[in-house]
Amino acid sequence: MFGFAVGAGSLVLSLSGCSPGAPDSVPDEPPPTQRQTPRDEQPREDLTEEQVVEWQDAEVVDEYNIRLTFWMGNEHCFGVRPVVRETETEIAIAIITGRLPNSPEVCTAEARQASLVVQTKQPVRDREIVPMSSADLDF
Repeated sequence: MFGFAVGAGSLVLSLSGCSPGAPDSVPDEPPPTQRQTPRDEQPREDLTEEQVVEWQDAEVVDEYNIRLTFWMGNEHCFGVRPVVRETETEIAIAIITGRLPNSPEVCTAEARQASLVVQTKQPVRDREIVPMSSADLDF
């Protein structure tokens, strides 16, 4: 009977992940190989109920393309389009989300990370990439 109690105790320690000398903490983020990169959205021009969303990151993909990362809603209900204004010193970009035509009347409230590749008319070079103010938009 004593052997069973010790064996059961070892089993509980093994199943709970506790063992002498094991770290007590779990990493806050998954390893880099497990992180999911958002897929690039396709821009749409048929959106309704549009609104500007903030983008979090801008990555220069190549001489004429910038990938923006942002949060948006359910892919069955919402789409996205960019607005880009270029000067010699900066590239101002707004991300507009809106409802898709024929989307369900009721959409689940969810947020998902998405990305969009925006093409510039002139090479990006050393121009600053900045968020466009919603006051600068005509929609």
